[in-house]
Amino acid sequence: MAKSKVKKARERLDKAVSRLEALSQDRSALTAAQAGELASLKAEREALQDTARTVSERLDSTIAQIKEVLES
Repeated sequence: MAKSKVKKARERLDKAVSRLEALSQDRSALTAAQAGELASLKAEREALQDTARTVSERLDSTIAQIKEVLES
């Protein structure tokens, strides 16, 4: 009977370890997905910053031209 209890305890332990390993792998996959999303968002942010810089330069140029016209 003692072997039966030990065997059942061992089986429960094995199942618990398996669940922990599965959770660990799921978390790693989630972390990898989050890393991919972060990289994508960083690239998008960089592109938006470039666009904002271009728009800002064009606005500055347009404002300078308008000032020039108004002063002449």
